[in-house]
Amino acid sequence: MNQQHTYAVALGDSDYTADCSFVEDPGAQPSTILIENSARLVYLVNSNALLAKDIALKLGAYGYRVIAFDSMAHLAEHLPAVPINPILVDVASHGVDEWTLSEIGRIRELCQSRIPMLLLSAHANMELRLKAAHAGIDAFFIKPLDIQALVDYLDTLCPAQEQAPYRLLLIGNDRQRSGTYADAFHAAGMEVSMLLKPLDMFGALGDSRPELVMMDVETSGCGGVDLTALIRQSKTFLELPIVLLSSQASQQAWRDAIRCGADDLFPRSMAIGELIQAVSLRIERYRALQTLIMRDGLTGLYNHAALREQAERELTRSMRRGEQLTLAMIDLDDFKRINDTYGHPVGDQVLRAAARLLQRRLRNADVVGRYGGEEFAVLLPATDTKAAAGVLDEIRAAFQAIRHKTDKSEFSATFSVGLAQFGGQSGPASVAQLFVAADQALYRAKHAGRNRVEIASADCA
Repeated sequence: MNQQHTYAVALGDSDYTADCSFVEDPGAQPSTILIENSARLVYLVNSNALLAKDIALKLGAYGYRVIAFDSMAHLAEHLPAVPINPILVDVASHGVDEWTLSEIGRIRELCQSRIPMLLLSAHANMELRLKAAHAGIDAFFIKPLDIQALVDYLDTLCPAQEQAPYRLLLIGNDRQRSGTYADAFHAAGMEVSMLLKPLDMFGALGDSRPELVMMDVETSGCGGVDLTALIRQSKTFLELPIVLLSSQASQQAWRDAIRCGADDLFPRSMAIGELIQAVSLRIERYRALQTLIMRDGLTGLYNHAALREQAERELTRSMRRGEQLTLAMIDLDDFKRINDTYGHPVGDQVLRAAARLLQRRLRNADVVGRYGGEEFAVLLPATDTKAAAGVLDEIRAAFQAIRHKTDKSEFSATFSVGLAQFGGQSGPASVAQLFVAADQALYRAKHAGRNRVEIASADCA
């Protein structure tokens, strides 16, 4: 009997709920299952339910959701008209037969879009690879499966799906005019914050974390030129793009805007479509520069300096809102032994695996960085240490379950975690104290046997 298996690791942005399940329900309506949560969904064809579950759980550790079918024919029955998610075809130990190749070709004909198809096989001779390519296979993975290599490939297939919307802060005390701009930018897919009291600007900058500020030159009380000069006084916002709008976009007005630190001045008569395009291009460039300046080259996470800067911002926001903030310091256990035993390229692979797991299993609002060497740090806003401990312990267990491949063997790695909290009756009162307290908790975790989570005591500050 044909069976459909669903394996899910569903991670919401608003909370830390994680569900890892195996569902066997031949009577379900597959079409309703195939289209939900599709951003990180893959289809898997494997006649062995246990092997399919093993692959699904490994991919689930990296945030992928797997829907498995026991045959190509069963998959073909339930594909949506325009599928967008990758298909993994895991063939039996005897290799790929002509019937499987014909079924792959039939899937290609059924699909109205060019869906990525990957073949997992224990056989990898040139004749088989050539036949698979002719049938429409895009990538070939040899078993035993290198899950890291598979995840790396899957990650390249969906970067556009994960791009966060542009964040824009509009400043101006004309409610109607600002509202018109806000509606237009929101309709273009941006996250728009509107500030009608310019004197509250620095609070709005901290809360909305904009990627571009747009304001009126003629704002009453404190004009756009003066506000720009105030923003540029803070080194935190030196790279933040600022554009001004003016009813009198003369050369002198433009020179005044540039002199005070604005990136450009546009006439208020500018067509809204052109304005949206200009803002989008500046935010794209800002993101690219931020990646070069603030990101670690190996893991793609925030680097040490950017992490400390983000910590200052998050602590200021937590103080203003009266919320708790938890810092997690994470250190890979016996990492020197991993480098000495397997070599630095494998050590880099382990670091990337830890970084990717943290990114996948934490909220968008959490700040993840590489603190240095084999040490990571995570800032969890509006979260106390008890909740953070539960989350980090789940991620710790998931990391321990990952098998890292070398040329001749496989091995697992672990990490230890120290947690400290800002907010409450006692504890750290500054970023420096927060890092010290979390580091002391990490020290205790190491000396208590490693591969564990420890919470800082109240007297660690």
